Amino acid sequence: MPMTPKAWSVNGLAAELGLDRRTVAKRLASALPHSLAPDGSPRWRLNEAIRALFDVEDGRRARIDIDEARQRKIAAEARLAELELARQEGEVVAVEDVGIEVERRYSAVRARLMALPPKLAPMLCPEEPVVAQAMIEAAVIEALAELSEGGADDADP
Repeated sequence: MPMTPKAWSVNGLAAELGLDRRTVAKRLASALPHSLAPDGSPRWRLNEAIRALFDVEDGRRARIDIDEARQRKIAAEARLAELELARQEGEVVAVEDVGIEVERRYSAVRARLMALPPKLAPMLCPEEPVVAQAMIEAAVIEALAELSEGGADDADP
């Protein structure tokens, strides 16, 4: 006695194939159903559903996708290995490490600049060192603010 092909629902196909129900419904949206269930929901034969779900033509497409995926994986692994080698050889560094170093150096520059007003004021204006210090501090703070905002390019000399 010959077997009769079964008509599958979206839920049944999702369960059997281990796919998300929404993915199955989305991929089958363009495929014509084989029949309708008594409740009016569409049903597909397994071979038709497989073709629609995986874009398979006689098993060839699935094999190409697997081969392409393997090639992409191998290429990605090679890029990662090259990047790791370059890191070990000191040719590349992590962005976080660069940020930490830049911050450390800017902090040192800021500290040195902020130390200038009390040092220079008595030399530049011995009569009124407090006024001179306030003026120098204001200029240093303004310069630091421009640098932190990235707008030092158009600052007046």
